[in-house]
Amino acid sequence: MFRFHFAKKDESHATYGPTYLYRALCLSIASIFFIGSLPSVIRNGISSSVLTLSLAILFLFFSLYRDYWKACREKEEIEYIFGFWPFVTKKRISTDEIKYVKVSYFRRGRKEMTRISLVLGNKNEITIEALSSRKSKGKSEANAYLFASFCSIALKTEGSSSFARKI
Repeated sequence: MFRFHFAKKDESHATYGPTYLYRALCLSIASIFFIGSLPSVIRNGISSSVLTLSLAILFLFFSLYRDYWKACREKEEIEYIFGFWPFVTKKRISTDEIKYVKVSYFRRGRKEMTRISLVLGNKNEITIEALSSRKSKGKSEANAYLFASFCSIALKTEGSSSFARKI
């Protein structure tokens, strides 16, 4: 649905997730649908604008959904934040628990996919992002490199992709 971006806030904080522009765009579209349906709702009732109100609510949900990773060098932890605002769930992972950031390639049907994940010391793997290699064009791999280097964690690549660019 949306592509993740690495953004360094300052020397000790960085985020990996959708941009604020994405949320602002979704909120703007929701506002346009809602405001556009108001005259019809006032004249004819809600039943005349069910589709536009449904689209407004859908885009409002898109703008309120949070799904991003936040890294803090000072606390030496990575925080995963997801859910609908204001009911978000936060999971904290210490950087000491993480062995490495893994970039792997796999096939789903005929699609070549790229997966970025955190591998923990107990061999558990937490997927950060999985998307089509054709869509990624190497940007996900570059973001994984930036994320790993910011957090001072090793980066490991498994497999190869015909779409990956050199980092």
